[in-house]
Amino acid sequence: MCAQLSLNFDIIMTLKIPTGKALSATLAQGTGLALGFLVHLSLAHIMKIESYGLFSFIFSIASTVSMISVFGLQSAAQRIIPNHEAEPHIVHKFMRFSWVFTVIMSVTISAVVFLCLAAFYTQNIEPKLPLYGAGFLLATTFSIMRLHVGTLKAFHQGAWAISYEIVFRELPILVALWIAVLLGLSLTSVSSVLILYPAAFLGLIIFSYYHIQKLKPSKFINNDTERPQYKSWLIIATPMMLIMTTQMLLHRSDIIILGLLVPLEDVGSYSFGAKLSHAASIAVVGAAAIFAPRASKLFKNKDTKSFRREFTKTRKFMIIGTLAVGTVMALGIHVVLYLFPDYGDALWAFYILVAGYVLNSFWGPSTYVMIMTGQERRMMWMTFATVAFNIISTLGLVVVFGPTSAAISTAIALNIRNAYAYRIYLKEY
Repeated sequence: MCAQLSLNFDIIMTLKIPTGKALSATLAQGTGLALGFLVHLSLAHIMKIESYGLFSFIFSIASTVSMISVFGLQSAAQRIIPNHEAEPHIVHKFMRFSWVFTVIMSVTISAVVFLCLAAFYTQNIEPKLPLYGAGFLLATTFSIMRLHVGTLKAFHQGAWAISYEIVFRELPILVALWIAVLLGLSLTSVSSVLILYPAAFLGLIIFSYYHIQKLKPSKFINNDTERPQYKSWLIIATPMMLIMTTQMLLHRSDIIILGLLVPLEDVGSYSFGAKLSHAASIAVVGAAAIFAPRASKLFKNKDTKSFRREFTKTRKFMIIGTLAVGTVMALGIHVVLYLFPDYGDALWAFYILVAGYVLNSFWGPSTYVMIMTGQERRMMWMTFATVAFNIISTLGLVVVFGPTSAAISTAIALNIRNAYAYRIYLKEY
């Protein structure tokens, strides 16, 4: 994993990517993924494989619920805030509205989802109240944290946003896990592990809130005669919510479907491979965090030449970074599985997903172009079709290929959608 962080600085300079911000964002992403890698290795070491499967299932549901609850406002912030830098009163009103709206939505939706799970889910290997109570707290705090991360990105704080979202989340979890191990405390139950996350998120929400307050425009214009723009904000946010939720389902539906259809042991094995493979996306996510608000501003200013130049630089960075990381991971996976022989069935899922991420990097930040340039609805329908394909193909293939079918479907679906988005970019931008 250390090799993920050793992206060649000369290559970055040659590509003339916005080096400082892109490199810092990518390093933050790499550090967070490395910590997440260690967290999941620790969980796989501490927990039984079926408990790890249940943890992954509940975490995937909470993550998806949090994406629905924030209602696209974390992405809308990256359009609304940069476009209203000269109108601080609008920025203030939007931030206040988005926070209240997210809290109400997260509490309501999380309560409904986890009450339904408590009533109908059959693979319960632990008491329901602490398990689903921890899931509820995870989903609600995760929603607020997502909003804060999107707001930081809107203020061009990509590295800080990724640090809050991943690095500062995973680090206290990792420390808590190993302190518990050293003290001889039992963390074998899923609920005891899940509760660590909302505890970490609560601290991050407080710190990121004060960070955001320092970034807000200091001059506040109190214009009581101006009607609030809540409706227009939600019109912008709703397609983004649908896009981001279906995007989340594109990456999480495999574990959720497997959690409903196959034994938890298989879910645990597949989840282990899927989590490790996600590290291959370090360059894509890190570069996109910088590209998205920049693309929105260039598009608004109708600077087509600069817009295309930024896309090309970002795409090259994504390809080179993903190829480098994917190669290292493919060579190192056997060492990991040697240390964790119970998870040997994760090998093929891992290879398939890494190959999918590598191919995906060749399409560049095409989906971000569509989201940040007013084509949310078009992107929404593309993503809906992709997720439908992913779910249907997983359900159809699981009988033949078992849990590996989820990896096949996810890799194909991800690349079909993004290849089509790249085709749109070439034709229309």
